[in-house]
Amino acid sequence: MSKITCYEGATPGTAPPAGTVYLYAKADGRWYWMDDTGTEYPMRPVGAGTGDLLADGTVPLTANWDVGAFTITALRFVSDVPTGTAPFTVASTTLVTNLNADQLDGNDATAFATAAQGTLADSALQAADIDSLSELNALVLDATLLASSDIGTSVQAWDTILDNTTASFTTADETKLDGIDPIASVQTNLSATVAPTATDDTNAGYAVGSSWWDITNDEVYLCIDATAAAAVWKQVGSGTGGGGLTPVFKSGIYTAVAGEAVFCDSTGGSFTVTLPATPGDADNVVVVDVGGAAGTNNITVARNGSTINGAAADFVIDQNWGGANFAYNNTGTTWEHQLWGTSAVTNVNDLFTGFGDVNPQTGTTYTFVAADLYQLVRANNAAASTYSIPDSFGSTGETLNLLNVGAGTVTVQMAGGASDTIGSSANTVPQGDAVTIVKDTATSWYVVGGTA
Repeated sequence: MSKITCYEGATPGTAPPAGTVYLYAKADGRWYWMDDTGTEYPMRPVGAGTGDLLADGTVPLTANWDVGAFTITALRFVSDVPTGTAPFTVASTTLVTNLNADQLDGNDATAFATAAQGTLADSALQAADIDSLSELNALVLDATLLASSDIGTSVQAWDTILDNTTASFTTADETKLDGIDPIASVQTNLSATVAPTATDDTNAGYAVGSSWWDITNDEVYLCIDATAAAAVWKQVGSGTGGGGLTPVFKSGIYTAVAGEAVFCDSTGGSFTVTLPATPGDADNVVVVDVGGAAGTNNITVARNGSTINGAAADFVIDQNWGGANFAYNNTGTTWEHQLWGTSAVTNVNDLFTGFGDVNPQTGTTYTFVAADLYQLVRANNAAASTYSIPDSFGSTGETLNLLNVGAGTVTVQMAGGASDTIGSSANTVPQGDAVTIVKDTATSWYVVGGTA
């Protein structure tokens, strides 16, 4: 720019010629200049002016002042806003170190106890209403605390045992200090839908004597230990003692718990009762048809990963009013059972053994297995067959039951190279015959009912 022209009057209507600057005053009392592009620039007044904050603070601000990301540092901050409006607003929740306040939520510092005092201040906290055992347990119940802070008579269930004047417990009721009245005060769950766990403990409000009612699975549990994260609950009627079985009534699919008598009604259709997945030694489950319809709508007892009498097969109750008692043998790692029912026998296995299952074989060779000691082996082949007994198989007094329904004769022998022997000479089983093979001694077997 090479020339400055003072423009008289209001804002110029056009831009000055190239290389020229207009200088002019406006009605607001301020000077402006305009470059040759027509852009207008205001000039700050010299001296005091409205809206300009001077170093001595003699001219106040006319609008909010935002310094952006910069810091204002001063010796003091003084707010002259009247009561009813917060003097400043803080967006951050970060701790303000060394902030010293005379009151907290309207309470003076004297209303709060200090670590050195060791007691509660005898003023603002007198009216505390402690209405639960957990709140009371949160206090340090020593004589000094209670004597210096009158917690009043609003402490529920303690009115008769706590002397709020002397802060002492009456002699007659000192036995209740570990939970007030264990019968009247322990928590119960009357609407659970699952069994309790180790975390249903003292932190959840439970105590020794608490009851838990599982209304979905029809079970009841009692708490015998409420230790945090290690609570122990016992199912009513369960266990290995002499407490008996817990009855449950089912008309559909169900997974049994050790110690239960499962009374089944299958009049609406067949269904399955599953044995416990991880049974312990001598665990017991009874399954019985109380609907009298198992002959038509069978009740299947699923083994759930274990074996039943050594066999990897489920058990079926197929007699009306029939039932079975399952006891887990940890040594044999199998469920052992006894079957009972009416005189109407509905399968050949019931005829021969009264329990167990049928092991059908259709080949010309077969070697007996441990599960066969508890069931009927049924041979069915048109050609001659050989059935072998393994060496050191079974125990003295145990038996194998063999029925031959095929046209070919079955010969019973010891497995090759065996040290055990068969003492009988009639060891063949023709079509339509059945034999019992008995272990007479530790190394000797006899075939009872066979032919020469």
